Amino acid sequence: MKEIAALGSARLSRVITWLPLRVGSGAVAALHNLDDWHVSREAFTAIHCTLGDVVIAGLALLGGLVVFGSPAWPLQRWRPVFAAVLAGGVAYPIYSEWLNTTVRQSWAYSPLMPVLPVTGTGLAPLLQWIVVPSTALALTRHVKQSS
Repeated sequence: MKEIAALGSARLSRVITWLPLRVGSGAVAALHNLDDWHVSREAFTAIHCTLGDVVIAGLALLGGLVVFGSPAWPLQRWRPVFAAVLAGGVAYPIYSEWLNTTVRQSWAYSPLMPVLPVTGTGLAPLLQWIVVPSTALALTRHVKQSS
């Protein structure tokens, strides 16, 4: 916990701001198609999924920082934290989407969604969890290096 406290609120707040905003943007982008935002199941689903994405991203980041971070992060130990965030950010959605689409069958992908053969995870959500956290963490590192 000393490492987390030593990271400094400015650096940590940049990551905590960038990561959830970028991760959650995918679900919220679909809201423009809704007729009645307040009662729509689609709106609830988008908000629920966005908040879930924020929690997953935050926990993946926190785990990466606790295990691999340093007081000089993101200038030092950036790669191990990045790898941990990416691993956690990809692993949980693969598990969760497999659980919900295969085991519970609480929802299903559109027939147009390409899925992974073994887990049945959609390609778009998987790419989201690779591209978005990678971009957010790279921007955080870049901002810190230039300041």
